[in-house]
Amino acid sequence: TAKDPHASIPMIDPKSAIEITGLNKIDIEKGFTFVFWILNDHAQSQYKPSCLFLQDSKMNTINAFISSSYIFCYEKINELNSTGKIDRLIPSNQWTFVALTFDFKSPSISYLIPTFGVHSMDPMEYIPMSFQPGPITCKIGGTTENSVKSDCISQIATFGMFNPLDQDSITILSQMGPRGIGTLPKQPLFYYTVNENSG
Repeated sequence: TAKDPHASIPMIDPKSAIEITGLNKIDIEKGFTFVFWILNDHAQSQYKPSCLFLQDSKMNTINAFISSSYIFCYEKINELNSTGKIDRLIPSNQWTFVALTFDFKSPSISYLIPTFGVHSMDPMEYIPMSFQPGPITCKIGGTTENSVKSDCISQIATFGMFNPLDQDSITILSQMGPRGIGTLPKQPLFYYTVNENSG
């Protein structure tokens, strides 16, 4: 059915992540919105599928990962780090649309605004985030380094990154479904749908 993507990427271990090349600090200086479709298949807390991993040359990091059916977001800059839990359970065994909007505009605080389907949640406050100039390592999928192996594997499908999106644009992306059918509301930094033959 169109409720399922044509194909998806199993989140098995750190090596199963997809590396996206070409992302630069200047692309996400003010923030970004990362959207993805997730099929959550496990509540075992030590299995931690990674949705998004960003890191610059100085190891400043953003990592959004799942544990016990919740999304957590870890941010590290210089010696400071903070982890926040998005307080909304991801349903099991159904494709769920998630948008994570990061706002770095303020020098004193950064925000994460999560959206599930078309329901946006209150902004979460983080330490101010600023990446080093230059290329940024970007990995989608896989698991965190400290994840255990699991027999039940979550899957990630259609995903993309944009300059920070408004709620209308996020709603359009959600309505395009896990196959990403339709016209993107804005020009993406990257956007991928997974095909059966893309390996």
